[in-house]
Amino acid sequence: MATIYDVAARAGVSIATVSRVLHGKDHISDKTIQKVMQAVTELDYSPQMGAQMLSGGTARNILVILPLHPVNAPACLSGIDTAARANGYNILIGYSDLVGNTRIRLDEIIASNLIAGVICQVYSEKLLDIPEIPFVAIGENPTVRCSYSVISNDRYGTAQLTKELVRRGRRRFAYVSGTTDFAYEYSYFIHEREAGMVIALQESGLPYDPGLSASFVVQNEKNYEELFEKVSGYALRIAAMPEKARPDAIICAYDYLAMILINALTKLGVKVPEDIAVTGFDNDAVCVLTSPAIATAASSYGEIGRQAAEMLFTLIGGKEPEEPHLLVDPEVILRASAG
Repeated sequence: MATIYDVAARAGVSIATVSRVLHGKDHISDKTIQKVMQAVTELDYSPQMGAQMLSGGTARNILVILPLHPVNAPACLSGIDTAARANGYNILIGYSDLVGNTRIRLDEIIASNLIAGVICQVYSEKLLDIPEIPFVAIGENPTVRCSYSVISNDRYGTAQLTKELVRRGRRRFAYVSGTTDFAYEYSYFIHEREAGMVIALQESGLPYDPGLSASFVVQNEKNYEELFEKVSGYALRIAAMPEKARPDAIICAYDYLAMILINALTKLGVKVPEDIAVTGFDNDAVCVLTSPAIATAASSYGEIGRQAAEMLFTLIGGKEPEEPHLLVDPEVILRASAG
């Protein structure tokens, strides 16, 4: 059975051009239309998937593209599904790696008229080359240009955490982050979370000494031993400082990092939260499995998914959203590690 890829190869044009011709779009030369339709005839091509699954020529499905290891996918998909059901749509799920390579025949699915729109956790320009179809990004990397997006307001989350620690008497803050050369997409959120802390300190009239902070880069996202070693080295440096010189609050970019740091400080005789308060971000399961339990900020992935879907349905209906780029505020969850 011929595919849209075969038609594009035979006609010597892009898959997007084939899609535009088959959908009767404007601004295509007669010569190009003739080449595409000749290839369609010679290959006996028919977008059967769309013909079999659509009723009345109107797609009632949306495609959701997530990372291959989507930690927060269940909550996000639940929010999307809630909005989809309310609007009479089904959701189809596809997966992508972190550089935009998908495990689905995206162009073929779109050309078949199977879907009405796409929600995608975007990290790559590859996933933005989607012709003539409504598209909303979640978890947007700012280096990738998206016309419509819904993301977590991480800057707000760490700002609120910081202000709460200030209210509890903390005055010397540090920020600890970690990333991998594989997972570049996290770096945006890591910087946003630090920015939230810095802004809150400025608003509270407190100084920030970046020399107390640390950022770790490991070569492999699963090389936990390397991350443990680097965090332990940082903890050793902090423990060796005079008590009045060391930070009395450390905000970590994510919960797993906070767990490692708490364990490392405790082994060195530094008490959390008596000596140093430690917080995380994301509200992962490790928060309540660590002693003391980790104070954190929880992104509302269900709400992000719901609002992304509502924005997509607005676009599908031919209207412009009131706000093309939405920020969803996280919830601060205070636990024992905050003191």
